[in-house]
Amino acid sequence: MMKNTLAAAVLVGAFALPSAAKEPCRRNLESGFSYCSPEGWTIKQSLDDKFKAFWGPASNTLTPNINVKDEEAGTPLPEHVAANIKYILTNPQKAGATDAKVLSQSDFVTASGQRGIKVVYHMENSARALMIRAYVYFFSGRGNQKLVLTCTALESDRNALEPIFDRALKTFQLDK
Repeated sequence: MMKNTLAAAVLVGAFALPSAAKEPCRRNLESGFSYCSPEGWTIKQSLDDKFKAFWGPASNTLTPNINVKDEEAGTPLPEHVAANIKYILTNPQKAGATDAKVLSQSDFVTASGQRGIKVVYHMENSARALMIRAYVYFFSGRGNQKLVLTCTALESDRNALEPIFDRALKTFQLDK
């Protein structure tokens, strides 16, 4: 399940085009967690998605986005992250890429003290001549739930968007 979830998150995030609208920060308390979208980004949920996604300014190439998937795993978070990384590196095509590399892995702590792990990938899709930067934030949810928040952008936009992604994910919290 975790293998398909991360691959689907990167693939959906990499190639979908959203509509444009400005939404205020709202917390969706029904999901058991919440975080604030970047200012001016669109909140969107399709029928196939369990959680809402945030979409940045529209682009003909790749629209930056943040999407969430959850996975059930009885392993500690670091082991879960290691298994996700191994899967993506050996199966980049499942993430819509022809090649994937891990650029960094670090601890990530939110403003509310929620501890997680951030993994940064460089992904290439040679068929579409795209170079993508994926920032994947992993958090433990309730019970065996693992929450995977994937932020996707063009490699060329990484310097502008990484601080925006980090600011948004710093607001992540488990809700009561």
